[in-house]
Amino acid sequence: MRRYLFWIIMIITVIPNFVIASTIADIPVGKWPNVICINPKTDMIYVANWGSNTVSVINGKNYSEVADITVGSSPISIGVNPVTDRIYVVNFRDNTISVIDGANNSVIATIPLSITEYCPAGVSIDSSTNMIYVTNGVGNTVTVINGNDNSIVTSAQISSGLNGAWGVVVNPITNIIYVTNEDQNIVSVISGKILLSTLGYSNSLILSNVLVGKRPTVIAVNPYTNTVYVANWGSNTVSVINGANNSVIATIPVGNNPDGIAVDTRTDIIYVSDWGSNTVSVINGKNNSILKTIYVGR
Repeated sequence: MRRYLFWIIMIITVIPNFVIASTIADIPVGKWPNVICINPKTDMIYVANWGSNTVSVINGKNYSEVADITVGSSPISIGVNPVTDRIYVVNFRDNTISVIDGANNSVIATIPLSITEYCPAGVSIDSSTNMIYVTNGVGNTVTVINGNDNSIVTSAQISSGLNGAWGVVVNPITNIIYVTNEDQNIVSVISGKILLSTLGYSNSLILSNVLVGKRPTVIAVNPYTNTVYVANWGSNTVSVINGANNSVIATIPVGNNPDGIAVDTRTDIIYVSDWGSNTVSVINGKNNSILKTIYVGR
């Protein structure tokens, strides 16, 4: 069974601030596609297909699928290092990370995670250091992988005796890592420097725990404005965090069950996919207002 990935090219206004998107291509991908990442240097798009245990590779120049790569069981998250052209796929059910070489679209390594820390959920890559950060929901940990040799550097517990770590993003300018916890409704702010020297749990690891909305899942950062954006699945909002003082400076209503978020750092525009309402909320990062809501179909 094939699913389709839709590409937006133009919009038709229906009512103020609400638009319907037209598409330039319907691209067949695998079953239950749920996350996507783009290598801006090669213009290749990578789609993790939860239901078929594959990654679809799409050429952004002509919107054609160029490869269908088998990975681990239930790929739930994906990230790319544009400097090394390596793609990292988090496999939820078999507790591994698949490493793909973007030059030939092959899996070059499968990294097993700890048997005491499982349900890996999120991934973020610091391309300046080639460090990969993976969250583990059970165990509430962050695993750090060295992209040079695919070795595990450390695995540190965010909070003792609790679960729920989900989304993760690193600000490469400040070397600060942000982790959402959907059980505790917080974002943990972590020092990247301390994390690399920590094994297990350390009180000094957490710089701050920021209270956000209900069931925060995915998270994104604009490193140039030092602003963090958190999609709250359970409260249909986006929390905006000032990275300078770790305070929530805005809470923006979006569509139902936001489950994806991305920042265009050139324009300071934030895009939020709203799973429950089949829309994309477009946010102006300069004043934290909704620019428009785009209906994208089911």
